[in-house]
Amino acid sequence: MSVKYAEGIYGAQITDQALTTSKKGNAMGVITIQILTQLVETQDPGTGEPVRVFEKVELSERRRVYLAFTPNSVEWTAQRLTKLGFMAQPSQLKDTESPESRLIGTEALFEMKFGGDDGTLESWNVLLESSGAKPAEPTTGVQDLELDAEFGAIFRESQAEAVTEAPKEQVQQITAASADVPF
Repeated sequence: MSVKYAEGIYGAQITDQALTTSKKGNAMGVITIQILTQLVETQDPGTGEPVRVFEKVELSERRRVYLAFTPNSVEWTAQRLTKLGFMAQPSQLKDTESPESRLIGTEALFEMKFGGDDGTLESWNVLLESSGAKPAEPTTGVQDLELDAEFGAIFRESQAEAVTEAPKEQVQQITAASADVPF
């Protein structure tokens, strides 16, 4: 029996990633996540003030996040994949070995809302600060090339913005840490 989660924000770890084709024939990224924690509101024992904390979930199950690659959704998809640390071309979502495209093991925040015709279907999404069905089959090499040709520039732009928006002190920390590594 599958656990039904409440709407809200969850901490999860990515356990799998794939590039598939939807029933309508569009390329679609599928990220499998293992639910670890849930953001809950509780009272501070000292002050009685409401506070939000992450609590471990009782039953940790896997869920899927579906990311469509269509002209209307590609910017949305690029933002979410970039948020997860994906710094490659869209077709490389199926590459689990390259550091630029590997998402497996990444921990991030996800939001779950109910959707579907009757409002009971769990819909999982990558949580940004501002903010159905099992895939039929993997994409082909030709579809990968078409995907990169059509949407690759948008991914490069999203990734360039993410790199330039890094806080200055974070960049300095990385630089300082790198200097201590012997090569």
